[in-house]
This record gives sequence, C-alpha cells and structure tokens, in this order.
Amino acid sequence: MKHESLVAIKTFRDFRTGLENRSERKIKTTNSLCRTKKEQKILESLLDDQELNQAIQKDIQRFAQQDLAIKKSQEKILKIRDKLAKTVNKNRQVLEWRQKLQKGSWGKDHSSPQKINRNFKPSNFKELKIDF
Repeated sequence: MKHESLVAIKTFRDFRTGLENRSERKIKTTNSLCRTKKEQKILESLLDDQELNQAIQKDIQRFAQQDLAIKKSQEKILKIRDKLAKTVNKNRQVLEWRQKLQKGSWGKDHSSPQKINRNFKPSNFKELKIDF
C-alpha cells in the first residue's frame, strides 16, 4: 500500500535557488527586445580591429614569455643533471680506487679481515645462568 502523502513532500533537492534560475535565464531588456534579428547579427559582427589587435599582441607576448620561461627552466634542469652526473661518476671512480687500494694493502700486510685469528683470554668472571 502506497503512502500518497509522502510522494508530495519536497526536499531541498527539489527546490532551485534564485542563483540557479538566474544563470539559466537570458535577461531581456527593452533595448534588446526592440532589435530585429538582422540588427542583432550586425551588432554581433561589429568588432573593433584595434582592440582585437591589441588583445592578439598581448597573447603573443604572453605565450612568448611562457616559452622563454620554459626554455630557461629546461636549461637549469640540464645543468643540474650534468652536475649531478659528474658527482655520481666522480664518486664511482673514487669508490673503485679505494677498493683497489684496500685490496692492495690487504695483500701486502696479510691483514685482511677474513684472515685474522684472534685468541681471547679466558675471563675471570663466573658463568651465571638464569632459567625461568
């Protein structure tokens, strides 16, 4: 059995604000109501060439500046990458030389860490075992 009274209840989703209504309506003024379609087309086709050229020039300059900024940032990134690559390569070379020198010193002194025999003295302390 349906409840007919619940169908008629409106929620906030059903209401529209004045702002939503205003954005969908086109405002009609007395001036626009008096114009014919021909006049409307003529008014829309009128352009100020000087203002249009100024706007175009501003856009061209803006895009040129953006391209210049992009190029500068790319150059900076390349410089940073080169510097980092040089540092990494230098560190690799230093590591290789250190390993060679270390192997050479171990070969001469026979003191490599793998070959050391250590004899520990017996301790004077008594052993203590704790069991739980």
